Amino acid sequence: MKNARKLLCIITVLVILAALSSCGSGGETRSAVSNQAKSVDDVLSSAVTSTTSAPVVPPKPLKDYPVITGEKSSGDYDIDLVGMNSTMIYSEVSDMIASPDKYMGKTVRMRGTFGVYEGENRNYYACLIADATACCSQGIEFVLSGDYSYPEDYPPRGTEITVTGVFDMYRESGNPFIQLIDARAWCE
Repeated sequence: MKNARKLLCIITVLVILAALSSCGSGGETRSAVSNQAKSVDDVLSSAVTSTTSAPVVPPKPLKDYPVITGEKSSGDYDIDLVGMNSTMIYSEVSDMIASPDKYMGKTVRMRGTFGVYEGENRNYYACLIADATACCSQGIEFVLSGDYSYPEDYPPRGTEITVTGVFDMYRESGNPFIQLIDARAWCE
């Protein structure tokens, strides 16, 4: 029962992340949001002048996240989703999910939005990719090679990242899940 709840939470978070990454339906929605938006400087200024005693710490620049630094891989990939159009990417990721056995051990490179689900026993990090209409997204979990801590070593959710890793599958609570292992990631 506990594992079923965990799986339900993971699925719920991925659905929510997909919904949040989708486009608005019309220009008036976007303009209404734009009119209400504050700049980062406005938010930080108001936080500094507020009466709370908690210190305000501005976010680190993306280049300062250890997980995102290092040399970008320029090697060969068995599957390079970065070089495909959005329809092909979505189709390929769908095939990876539906037929994982034919992808096992292949090196994959992908670009998408960083997402995380903070689980009870561990965190699940994913690269989320939107479909051609940007209304839906799918994600592939990745496990970085190295020892990193969340949230200190990871970029904010929603940051565009590129991930490379070896396609693998594992079972948790009897359910199969796909992931990229020995992965490396960087911000664009």
